[in-house]
Amino acid sequence: MKTRVLGTGGPRPGLHGHVGVLRPRRRERAQLALAWLLAQGDDVVPIPGTKRLAYLEENAAAADVTLTAEQLDALARAVPADAVRGARYPSMSEVER
Repeated sequence: MKTRVLGTGGPRPGLHGHVGVLRPRRRERAQLALAWLLAQGDDVVPIPGTKRLAYLEENAAAADVTLTAEQLDALARAVPADAVRGARYPSMSEVER
């Protein structure tokens, strides 16, 4: 089972509308995702992966992004935590070896 928002079979259309609200300074989506993770508390440590120096620099710049309470609330309303379920990766049990 793939991770999805319940009742939609995929990303909620409303979430895409919030990306514009969250990108007033043309931040990259990855920066916003990392900034959101950093805003979740001191016990959450994002570990992004990348192959390119440019992306590493973008990821590091996420530490300088501060989301407002309004932006965090907009994200919480767009994708409530209890509306997402499923495995992150598909089962590997059916892969031919």
